[in-house]
Amino acid sequence: MRLSKKHLLIGALLLAVLILSYLKTNHIVFPEHLRFDNSLDRLRELDTSLNQDVLKVRFHLLEDYDELLQEMSEMKQIAGDSTIIPSYIPEDRRREIRRKMEALSSLLAQKEELLERFKSQNAVLSNSLRYLPLAGTELVNRNAADEQRHDLDFLLNDLMRQVLVYSLLPSEDQTTGIHQAVVKLEEWRSQHGGDAQDAMIASLVLHANSVVVHKPRVELLTRQLLSIQTHTGIEEILDLYDDCFSGALHAADLYRVALYVLCGLLTLGIGYTIYALDAANAHLEARVAERTGELSHKNGELKAEIAERLRIGAEMEQINKKLLDVSRRAGMAEVATSVLHNVGNVLNSVNVSCSVISEAVRKSRIRTVGRTAALLQEHTGDLPEFFLHNPTGQKLPDFLCKLSEQLTKEQTSTLNELQSLSRNIEHIREIVAMQQSYANVGGVQETLPIRDLIEDALQMNSAALARHSVEVIREYGETPLVSVDKHKVLQILINLVRNAKHALTDGERKEKRLTVRLASDDSQIKVWVKDNGIGISPENLNRIFAHGFTTKKRGHGFGLHSGILAAQEMGGSLTVHSDGLGFGATFVLQLPLVAGRRNSS
Repeated sequence: MRLSKKHLLIGALLLAVLILSYLKTNHIVFPEHLRFDNSLDRLRELDTSLNQDVLKVRFHLLEDYDELLQEMSEMKQIAGDSTIIPSYIPEDRRREIRRKMEALSSLLAQKEELLERFKSQNAVLSNSLRYLPLAGTELVNRNAADEQRHDLDFLLNDLMRQVLVYSLLPSEDQTTGIHQAVVKLEEWRSQHGGDAQDAMIASLVLHANSVVVHKPRVELLTRQLLSIQTHTGIEEILDLYDDCFSGALHAADLYRVALYVLCGLLTLGIGYTIYALDAANAHLEARVAERTGELSHKNGELKAEIAERLRIGAEMEQINKKLLDVSRRAGMAEVATSVLHNVGNVLNSVNVSCSVISEAVRKSRIRTVGRTAALLQEHTGDLPEFFLHNPTGQKLPDFLCKLSEQLTKEQTSTLNELQSLSRNIEHIREIVAMQQSYANVGGVQETLPIRDLIEDALQMNSAALARHSVEVIREYGETPLVSVDKHKVLQILINLVRNAKHALTDGERKEKRLTVRLASDDSQIKVWVKDNGIGISPENLNRIFAHGFTTKKRGHGFGLHSGILAAQEMGGSLTVHSDGLGFGATFVLQLPLVAGRRNSS
């Protein structure tokens, strides 16, 4: 039985819902819950303890203020840490809890400010209350007379009683009683006091007045501290958080029920799948048995086909040997054609050089030397008279100087052409030698400036370029040294220059320009041979380097083919670009450099 896409989709959907339900049942992170809940409980305990300690300090049951400050500091720290709300709380409830926490932090800041003021005022009040009994006892002990001691004891006890009652239950009547006791004590000082008694009575009066002043302030600050509703804010946050936690637990229970239901459905689905797989297995076994019989039959047919193919393979091997022999002969023909083409290119230059030499010899003024010698021979006996008075003799020295210059020029031109002819003949010899040794080893590698080879190629075609009024533009950058087969590179450059000359003469442009540019980078050298001649059509660009392809009437299609093969053998490349007919063409020869060796132009 094959499971349909519908069954697979339903199974995938149930699995996704199962995973979602499982995640939802465990979305409450209990460490986060315990941390947040314990922080709120601790905050409530600290708030209650702080209020109790404030009352203890008010009634002088607690003298140490450090405990108050520690409780307040811990409450602020807990309030700050409680802004990290558990992640399972919904976003709207998180915003509400965060808002209530901010309000609670504001109340704690107010309470901290009041607590600092309460501590300051209560410290002054406590100091005055502790000083009064001690100062009164010392004052009575200093009084020597018994009668004066009795009166002073009465006045001091009255003042002490009024102050202590006022410190426990301040009222207007008690304030009046303290003022009256102070007045009576001042009267006693005016009657019996001395300098030392005056100072001590003034100090007693000052502390009594301090109690009257600071006691109402302490009472007011106590009421303000206790009236700040931090406890209510904490309870609201606890109630809200407990409600959220209860809702999350309820949702987790619902998802857990859904998870159980889905597990039951998946169990049923797995049972049905096992049943279907058993049925499919039985069907598959039947199909396998059927297929086995078919394969046995096919195997016999395949053996017969293999035998037939072995026979055909033997025949193909014989045919392949014949093809290899034909291919070898074709390769030999291609090599011979390449040699003839390259030798033919050089022979054109040889013919041009021979023509130039023949023309120079034919037009030479050397015969004039013979006539001049005959003239001198006629006047051998009277040469001084001939040079001094004969008009022809007078012109003869100047004529001989000019004739000498002309013959020198002819000699120089003839020597140059003979050198070019010698280089071309040497190039022909190298071409033949290179092809003869091609089957054994590669050409000799030489390290030399590529610029010299470019100039040799231009020189070999100089006569033809000058005859067709072709302007040669040289754009040489830094001249690098390259390790190449000199004659292969020269063969490529001669072909490129000659092809450019033909493209320029076949075009209709009056201004014929041949641009040769040389440049290099860190790894290779590039030679551009660019003309503004007839150009190359787009359909011919992909075939320009094919063996036997040519667009020239008398061409053979061997030059560019042999050129790109030679460039590749040297590890370089030969490419072409043209924008179409009438837009000229640019050939680019790329060759590897000798690493780290250069010389300036």
